[in-house]
Amino acid sequence: MTTGNFPAFEDLPLDKKGPRGNAWGLWGPDDQLGTLNLLTDDTIASAAKENIITGQRISLNWSMMGASYPKFSRKLLELHCINKAPLKHAHDDEWSFNSQCSSQWDGFRYYAYQEEGLYYMGRTAADFADSPIPNGIQHVSQKGIAGRAIFIDWYAWAQEQGIVVDAFSSHEVPFSELMEAMTAQGLEKDVFRPGDIVVLRFGYLAQYQLMTRDRRRELDERYKTCKPDNIGVKSGHARTRSGICTNGCLPDGVCRLESCSTWKISHGSARRSIDMYSFCQARQ
Repeated sequence: MTTGNFPAFEDLPLDKKGPRGNAWGLWGPDDQLGTLNLLTDDTIASAAKENIITGQRISLNWSMMGASYPKFSRKLLELHCINKAPLKHAHDDEWSFNSQCSSQWDGFRYYAYQEEGLYYMGRTAADFADSPIPNGIQHVSQKGIAGRAIFIDWYAWAQEQGIVVDAFSSHEVPFSELMEAMTAQGLEKDVFRPGDIVVLRFGYLAQYQLMTRDRRRELDERYKTCKPDNIGVKSGHARTRSGICTNGCLPDGVCRLESCSTWKISHGSARRSIDMYSFCQARQ
């Protein structure tokens, strides 16, 4: 059973020697891009022709100093502005930071199937130590990431429904609520096309900006000894004590037996973007 050129979820794994749920080999044995292969020239040209009307630009980047208080477990930006005087009237910047200290795309080297230690396409940490080529983000940067985005504002919908949301708790968002929020925005379920970039808003950054000083102090102390809880899509399966889904989640933690996984595969979305550090609901 397939939808278009995509395998159905029940047909996975594609690589029968690999972990459950993998789609390795869908774009050939040497692939480095995954679903970014869906961002073809024709797909992007069509999206631009149909959707760019006003020319208004909106940055999806968070400030490089955004997560400063409460601070997470990543090194923050250290910025040194170097005055070149008296040799010349000019300045240089020197930056030092962890690439996850603010908003970012996770690359294929970031997280593996934990039990098997295998990354995308079955590659290993030893492969990365030997060469900068496999699973490197340089493959993405050759063309960049651009396409049509579908924005689902679950947080605005939840507020309209009177749902009390604490984005810094382990609040579970059922996939059905994402669909309800989409419908409330006037989006039809058939709006999605292969190559779309799904952008979800859960209110994490909005609440971070408005957080009281006492709450910031409380979370800052807590994050020194444990990882944060966070709102996210409901996984729906039991987890082991190590936090790994007993049913074999994909590396990003999303349970691929969830309806959202079947939907993602059947609709062929190229990427998803969210306003928090983890897609899946997390409870520590």
